[in-house]
Amino acid sequence: MGKSFKLSEIRLHSLRFRLLWIWLAIDQQTKEIVGAYIGDRTCESANKLWKSFPPVVRQCAVCYTDFWEAYQTVIPKKRHKPVAKKTGKTNHIERLNNTLRQRISRLGT
Repeated sequence: MGKSFKLSEIRLHSLRFRLLWIWLAIDQQTKEIVGAYIGDRTCESANKLWKSFPPVVRQCAVCYTDFWEAYQTVIPKKRHKPVAKKTGKTNHIERLNNTLRQRISRLGT
């Protein structure tokens, strides 16, 4: 059985009022961050997240995401499983995003 990953992105405001997005991928089993990219919320950024995975992982991984178009454009259909939030398949990555959002906001105060 291949590896499963959960992918998501979180929005941040930079000091110059430019929106930045942290794109993350975590291993479903170990909960380790296995890919990351900081940029905008475009297909190009999604592609850079996908390219941050080692080639062997890109060949065998199954990635669970929401229905954001950028994921569907970049991740091969064989490797991509878009799911609704109610399935629980993206709960851990969404929780990590909430934790990051809370902790980063404390640094700005």
